[in-house]
Amino acid sequence: MNTRTLLPVLIALLAALALPAAAQEKPADGLTIIDALAAAEAANPTLQSLALQMESARVAHDRSMASSDARIDQMSAALQWERAQLSFRQGTIRELLSIAEAYVGLQQANENLSMLEERLRLAQIDLQQATERVNIGAASPVTELQARVAALDAELNLTGARNQRHFTTVPNMAETTGIDAAALAAAALISQPPEPPALGALDAYLATTEGRPEPGHAARQLEIDELDLKLKSMQSTSSLDLQAATNTVASSRANVATTASGLQNATAGAYANAQQAFGTATLRELQLELQEENTRRAREQFDAGLLTESQLASSQADLVGARNSLRAARWAAYFAWLRLDDAAGTDVLATWEAR
Repeated sequence: MNTRTLLPVLIALLAALALPAAAQEKPADGLTIIDALAAAEAANPTLQSLALQMESARVAHDRSMASSDARIDQMSAALQWERAQLSFRQGTIRELLSIAEAYVGLQQANENLSMLEERLRLAQIDLQQATERVNIGAASPVTELQARVAALDAELNLTGARNQRHFTTVPNMAETTGIDAAALAAAALISQPPEPPALGALDAYLATTEGRPEPGHAARQLEIDELDLKLKSMQSTSSLDLQAATNTVASSRANVATTASGLQNATAGAYANAQQAFGTATLRELQLELQEENTRRAREQFDAGLLTESQLASSQADLVGARNSLRAARWAAYFAWLRLDDAAGTDVLATWEAR
C-alpha cells in the first residue's frame, strides 16, 4: 500500500476505532472529530512530511535493491524500508491522536467560555444587588467592594480565556487541519466521548510488546553489522575501519538487549498515565453526582425562599461545569487508552480487521 492510499485509510480507521457509530453521524450544522481528521489529511504539515519521508524511503529502497546484488546491501535496504513503513504508520497515528486532542481542547475552550460568561453575568448581578443594598443602608461599603472585586476577577478570567482561544487554540487547530480559522471559531463541535473501555491488567499490555517489530529489527541490524564486520575482517581493511565496524557490532548488540526492555518501560509508563486518567474520570462521575444533589437542594431552597435567583443560577452553573469536567475526563481517559495501545504495539489496522 502506497502513502497516498495508506494515509486516508489510517485516518478513516482511527476515526472508526475512536468513536461509536452514533457519534460518527454528521449533523448539518456541526463539526465532528472525524471532519477534523479528514480535513487534516490534505493540510496537516506533519502528516504530509511523514508521507514524503516514506516516499523517499521507498525510492531509496528501490534504488538500493536495483543497484547491488550483494546480500548485505539487500538485507540493509529491506530493513530500512520496513523501518520507514513502521515509522510512517506510528507517526501518522500519533499525529492523528494529537489532532483529535486539539479538537477536544477547542471544544473544552468553547465550553469554558460559556461558563465564564455565565460567571461574569452572575457576578454583575451580585454587584448590582450589593450596590442597591449599600444605597439603602442594608449593607456596608465593604460588601459592594467585595462584589466589585469578584466582578472584575470574573471579567479578567473571561478576557484571558477569550484571548487564549482566539490567539492560540483556534489558530493551532486551523493550522493542523486546514480549516479556516473564522469558520472553526464559529463551528459547533458536537462529537461526544465514548464510554472509556476497560483498562485491563498491565501484564496483558506488556505481553503485547513482545509482538512488536522493533526487537526483530534490532536483531536483523545486528546480523547485518556482524556480516559487515566479517567481510571487513576477510578483506584488506584498515585497522581504523575494522575497529569502527567492531564498535558498530557492539552498539547493535547492546541495542538488541535494551530494545525490548525499553518498549516495556514505555508501555508501563503509558499504563500509569491511563490509570490516572481512568481514575480521574471516575472521580468526575462522583463529583457530578454530588453536584446534581447540591443543585437539587438549591432548587428546593430557592422554592422555599431561602436562596436568591443568583445563588440558584450559580449552583446550576456549577452543575454545567461538573458535566463539562466529566466530558473532558472521559475524553482524556479514552485518549490515554489509545496511547497505551500504541505504546504496547497494537496495530489499528489489525484491530479494525478483527472487528
